[in-house]
Amino acid sequence: IMALAALNTHAATLAQYNFTGGSAADSAAAANITASNVSISGDAAISGFSNAGFIRSHVTSSTLAGAITAADYFEFSITVAPAHAMDLSSLSFDHFGSTAAGTSLPFESSLSLLSSVNGFTAANALGTSTETMTTNTGAASTFLVTENVSLSAPSFQTLRGTTTFRIYGYDNQNDNDNILRIDNIILEGVTSIPEPSSSALLGLGFSTILLRRRK
Repeated sequence: IMALAALNTHAATLAQYNFTGGSAADSAAAANITASNVSISGDAAISGFSNAGFIRSHVTSSTLAGAITAADYFEFSITVAPAHAMDLSSLSFDHFGSTAAGTSLPFESSLSLLSSVNGFTAANALGTSTETMTTNTGAASTFLVTENVSLSAPSFQTLRGTTTFRIYGYDNQNDNDNILRIDNIILEGVTSIPEPSSSALLGLGFSTILLRRRK
Protein backbone atom coordinates (compact mmCIF):
# COMPACT_ATOMS: atom_id res chain seq x y z
CA ILE A 1 0.00 0.00 0.00
CA MET A 2 1.54 3.30 -1.08
CA ALA A 3 1.38 6.30 1.24
CA LEU A 4 0.94 9.85 -0.01
CA ALA A 5 4.12 11.86 0.54
CA ALA A 6 4.44 15.50 1.58
CA LEU A 7 4.83 17.85 -1.37
CA ASN A 8 7.11 20.51 0.14
CA THR A 9 10.02 20.23 2.55
CA HIS A 10 11.44 23.78 2.70
CA ALA A 11 9.75 26.79 4.25
CA ALA A 12 8.39 29.29 1.77
CA THR A 13 6.46 32.54 1.93
CA LEU A 14 2.77 31.66 2.27
CA ALA A 15 1.53 35.25 2.57
CA GLN A 16 3.09 38.71 2.38
CA TYR A 17 1.63 42.17 2.91
CA ASN A 18 3.64 45.25 1.89
CA PHE A 19 0.77 47.80 1.87
CA THR A 20 2.20 49.37 -1.30
CA GLY A 21 -0.02 52.24 -2.41
CA GLY A 22 -2.29 51.47 0.54
CA SER A 23 -3.11 47.99 -0.78
CA ALA A 24 -4.26 45.41 1.78
CA ALA A 25 -3.78 42.47 -0.62
CA ASP A 26 -1.40 39.54 -0.32
CA SER A 27 1.53 39.72 -2.76
CA ALA A 28 2.89 36.18 -2.33
CA ALA A 29 0.20 34.23 -4.26
CA ALA A 30 1.49 30.94 -2.83
CA ALA A 31 0.34 27.61 -4.27
CA ASN A 32 -2.42 25.79 -2.34
CA ILE A 33 -3.04 28.90 -0.22
CA THR A 34 -5.76 31.54 -0.30
CA ALA A 35 -4.73 34.61 1.69
CA SER A 36 -7.33 37.23 2.55
CA ASN A 37 -6.74 40.96 2.40
CA VAL A 38 -5.63 42.58 5.64
CA SER A 39 -8.71 43.94 7.37
CA ILE A 40 -8.58 46.68 9.97
CA SER A 41 -10.59 47.08 13.13
CA GLY A 42 -11.07 49.76 15.74
CA ASP A 43 -8.68 52.66 15.16
CA ALA A 44 -6.24 50.79 12.91
CA ALA A 45 -5.78 52.10 9.36
CA ILE A 46 -3.67 51.61 6.22
CA SER A 47 -1.88 54.50 4.52
CA GLY A 48 -1.10 54.80 0.82
CA PHE A 49 1.26 57.67 1.70
CA SER A 50 3.54 55.79 4.11
CA ASN A 51 2.71 52.38 2.58
CA ALA A 52 2.10 50.91 6.03
CA GLY A 53 -0.55 50.12 8.57
CA PHE A 54 -0.80 52.58 11.44
CA ILE A 55 -2.58 53.56 14.66
CA ARG A 56 -2.37 57.02 16.24
CA SER A 57 -1.43 57.21 19.89
CA HIS A 58 -4.37 59.35 20.99
CA VAL A 59 -6.85 56.57 20.18
CA THR A 60 -4.92 53.54 21.42
CA SER A 61 -4.97 51.64 24.68
CA SER A 62 -1.91 51.29 26.88
CA THR A 63 -2.03 47.49 27.27
CA LEU A 64 -2.68 44.44 25.12
CA ALA A 65 -5.80 43.65 27.14
CA GLY A 66 -7.07 47.14 26.43
CA ALA A 67 -6.26 46.83 22.72
CA ILE A 68 -8.20 43.54 22.60
CA THR A 69 -11.20 45.18 24.25
CA ALA A 70 -11.00 48.14 21.86
CA ALA A 71 -10.41 45.77 18.89
CA ASP A 72 -7.42 47.77 17.60
CA TYR A 73 -5.88 45.23 15.25
CA PHE A 74 -4.80 44.25 11.75
CA GLU A 75 -6.21 40.87 10.69
CA PHE A 76 -5.68 38.37 7.88
CA SER A 77 -6.69 34.76 7.28
CA ILE A 78 -4.96 31.91 5.48
CA THR A 79 -6.98 29.06 3.96
CA VAL A 80 -5.21 25.92 2.79
CA ALA A 81 -6.53 24.01 -0.24
CA PRO A 82 -8.75 20.92 0.29
CA ALA A 83 -6.81 17.70 0.99
CA HIS A 84 -3.80 19.82 1.97
CA ALA A 85 -2.41 20.95 5.30
CA MET A 86 0.12 23.60 6.25
CA ASP A 87 3.04 23.56 8.67
CA LEU A 88 3.92 27.07 9.79
CA SER A 89 7.40 28.17 10.79
CA SER A 90 7.31 31.92 11.50
CA LEU A 91 5.56 35.25 11.10
CA SER A 92 7.57 38.46 10.86
CA PHE A 93 6.72 42.14 10.56
CA ASP A 94 8.51 45.49 10.54
CA HIS A 95 7.75 47.80 13.44
CA PHE A 96 7.96 51.53 12.65
CA GLY A 97 7.11 54.67 14.57
CA SER A 98 6.93 58.42 14.09
CA THR A 99 6.77 61.47 16.32
CA ALA A 100 6.47 65.19 15.63
CA ALA A 101 7.58 68.44 17.23
CA GLY A 102 5.95 68.94 20.62
CA THR A 103 4.73 65.35 21.00
CA SER A 104 4.92 63.51 24.29
CA LEU A 105 8.09 61.47 24.79
CA PRO A 106 9.24 58.82 25.36
CA PHE A 107 6.87 57.09 22.96
CA GLU A 108 6.71 53.34 23.71
CA SER A 109 4.68 51.44 21.10
CA SER A 110 3.84 47.74 21.02
CA LEU A 111 2.56 45.25 18.45
CA SER A 112 1.37 41.82 19.64
CA LEU A 113 0.60 38.77 17.51
CA LEU A 114 -2.36 36.48 18.32
CA SER A 115 -4.11 33.76 16.34
CA SER A 116 -7.27 31.71 16.11
CA VAL A 117 -5.23 28.62 16.97
CA ASN A 118 -4.55 29.71 20.55
CA GLY A 119 -7.31 32.28 20.94
CA PHE A 120 -7.48 36.06 20.99
CA THR A 121 -6.74 36.73 24.65
CA ALA A 122 -3.80 38.56 26.21
CA ALA A 123 -2.53 35.38 27.87
CA ASN A 124 -2.19 33.72 24.45
CA ALA A 125 0.02 36.32 22.75
CA LEU A 126 2.51 34.57 20.47
CA GLY A 127 5.01 37.42 20.48
CA THR A 128 5.26 41.14 21.18
CA SER A 129 7.47 43.89 19.77
CA THR A 130 7.86 46.87 22.13
CA GLU A 131 10.06 49.79 21.06
CA THR A 132 10.76 53.18 22.67
CA MET A 133 11.35 56.42 20.77
CA THR A 134 12.97 59.27 22.68
CA THR A 135 13.55 61.86 19.94
CA ASN A 136 11.36 63.83 17.54
CA THR A 137 11.42 62.38 14.01
CA GLY A 138 9.73 65.38 12.39
CA ALA A 139 6.74 63.15 11.57
CA ALA A 140 9.00 60.93 9.43
CA SER A 141 8.40 57.19 9.71
CA THR A 142 11.37 55.55 11.44
CA PHE A 143 12.24 51.84 11.26
CA LEU A 144 12.56 50.34 14.71
CA VAL A 145 12.87 46.56 14.44
CA THR A 146 11.88 43.46 12.47
CA GLU A 147 10.00 41.17 14.84
CA ASN A 148 10.19 37.45 14.00
CA VAL A 149 7.75 35.21 15.88
CA SER A 150 8.34 31.45 15.81
CA LEU A 151 5.35 29.29 14.87
CA SER A 152 7.18 25.98 15.16
CA ALA A 153 5.01 24.74 18.05
CA PRO A 154 2.99 21.55 17.38
CA SER A 155 -0.26 23.55 17.47
CA PHE A 156 0.80 25.31 14.24
CA GLN A 157 1.60 22.12 12.35
CA THR A 158 -0.72 20.16 10.03
CA LEU A 159 -3.27 22.97 10.01
CA ARG A 160 -6.29 22.52 7.76
CA GLY A 161 -9.01 24.92 6.71
CA THR A 162 -8.65 28.57 7.74
CA THR A 163 -6.29 30.13 10.30
CA THR A 164 -6.64 33.78 11.32
CA PHE A 165 -3.94 36.11 12.67
CA ARG A 166 -4.38 39.46 14.40
CA ILE A 167 -1.69 42.01 15.26
CA TYR A 168 -2.84 44.39 18.00
CA GLY A 169 -1.35 47.86 18.51
CA TYR A 170 -1.07 49.86 21.75
CA ASP A 171 1.26 52.42 23.40
CA ASN A 172 2.00 54.54 26.45
CA GLN A 173 1.01 57.99 25.17
CA ASN A 174 -2.12 59.93 24.19
CA ASP A 175 -0.89 62.14 21.36
CA ASN A 176 -2.29 62.44 17.84
CA ASP A 177 1.18 62.88 16.28
CA ASN A 178 2.75 59.84 17.93
CA ILE A 179 2.05 57.01 15.50
CA LEU A 180 2.91 53.32 15.59
CA ARG A 181 3.26 51.65 12.19
CA ILE A 182 3.51 48.13 10.79
CA ASP A 183 4.77 46.91 7.41
CA ASN A 184 6.08 43.84 5.57
CA ILE A 185 4.02 41.13 7.29
CA ILE A 186 5.41 37.78 6.13
CA LEU A 187 4.08 34.31 6.99
CA GLU A 188 6.47 31.39 6.36
CA GLY A 189 5.72 27.67 6.18
CA VAL A 190 5.00 24.75 3.86
CA THR A 191 1.94 23.04 2.45
CA SER A 192 1.61 19.31 1.93
CA ILE A 193 -0.78 16.44 1.33
CA PRO A 194 -0.53 14.63 4.68
CA GLU A 195 0.25 10.94 4.74
CA PRO A 196 -2.70 8.79 5.80
CA SER A 197 -2.60 7.48 9.35
CA SER A 198 -1.55 3.90 10.03
CA SER A 199 -5.11 3.03 11.04
CA ALA A 200 -6.42 4.41 7.74
CA LEU A 201 -3.86 2.39 5.82
CA LEU A 202 -4.78 -0.74 7.79
CA GLY A 203 -8.46 -0.20 6.99
CA LEU A 204 -7.62 0.24 3.32
CA GLY A 205 -5.67 -3.02 3.41
CA PHE A 206 -8.58 -4.96 4.90
CA SER A 207 -10.95 -3.45 2.33
CA THR A 208 -8.65 -4.57 -0.48
CA ILE A 209 -8.48 -8.12 0.91
CA LEU A 210 -12.28 -8.34 1.26
CA LEU A 211 -12.74 -7.02 -2.26
CA ARG A 212 -10.39 -9.67 -3.65
CA ARG A 213 -12.19 -12.45 -1.77
CA ARG A 214 -15.56 -11.35 -3.16
CA LYS A 215 -14.18 -11.55 -6.67
